[in-house]
Amino acid sequence: MHLETLLCRDYIAYTSESDDIKLLSVTILNFAVYFYNMKKLILFVALSFTFTGYSQFILNGDAVDLGDGCIQLTEEVTNQAGSVWYDTLISLENDFNVDFFINLGDLDAGGADGIAFVLQPVSTGLGSTGGGLGYDGIEPSVDVEFDTWQNAENNDPVYDHVSIMRDGVLDHLAETALTPATQIISGENNAEDGDFHKVNIVWLADLQTISVFVDCDLRVFYTGDIVADIFDGDPLVYMGFTAATGGSYNYQTVCFNYLTGLDELSDASVCPGDSVQLTVPAGFTSYLWSPDVGISDNTINNPYFSPTETTTYTVTISDECGFTISDTVIVTVASPDF
Repeated sequence: MHLETLLCRDYIAYTSESDDIKLLSVTILNFAVYFYNMKKLILFVALSFTFTGYSQFILNGDAVDLGDGCIQLTEEVTNQAGSVWYDTLISLENDFNVDFFINLGDLDAGGADGIAFVLQPVSTGLGSTGGGLGYDGIEPSVDVEFDTWQNAENNDPVYDHVSIMRDGVLDHLAETALTPATQIISGENNAEDGDFHKVNIVWLADLQTISVFVDCDLRVFYTGDIVADIFDGDPLVYMGFTAATGGSYNYQTVCFNYLTGLDELSDASVCPGDSVQLTVPAGFTSYLWSPDVGISDNTINNPYFSPTETTTYTVTISDECGFTISDTVIVTVASPDF
């Protein structure tokens, strides 16, 4: 018997002697109780249910979860270090678009030190304090730094800058500097303005190109075989953010909008005549679900679905920069037959 069949009855009690059912992980909106002891499963459910999945992140050091997808990596305190890592390796054989906001604080002359986006296969642990931005010494790695302090020993420019580095080396004149440094915000020397700035970091695997956009402007990009040249042929890496303060400091925060491959929709099931709600992140410019069949509204982020037969839906999300993200989900219409 299929599990979805059980869910199409009011308060069904069902016992299975089969060893085939080894795991149940269902989120029930109204009511759910389950019991499992390797041979027997007793399930009581109400009709309304959804399946949900959440990306899991590991916070280290001074990082604090502010809710609503925002992580404060440091406070206005000296010698802090915070990092946040996705807890599962991702593959650089696949494209990704990391869509997020950064706030580098509002202390300009005395503000430091910045935030880095890091790809590395080493660990999900804490980075260092001070001018190393939390990624100093992480090898191998690809590091996108948003640096707000001029360190002479790193040959930093006088302005707040973004650049793509490798192997945890911050010196802009070293061979490990994959791009020159440029202003974080186009035409502005200061990025510590207390505002949240939209960032997209886009990796195109076929083109072997990583690009960094800030407030929709392309700031830096690098083309090269980073899997072979940096990660010794292994495409699996951890993805995360680090930040640090030293003798100077700032509030430094990152807020996630959408992470391709991590925020994908989970397939869902629905009983005949019922509906299930699917949700993608809010705050984007437009949404389009297709086919427009059995959908309460195919232009919002959280419509209800009530197909009469199993259907594969595609959602296309667009943001103010013109980036589009697509995802597919299968809504299975459960059979009422036993």
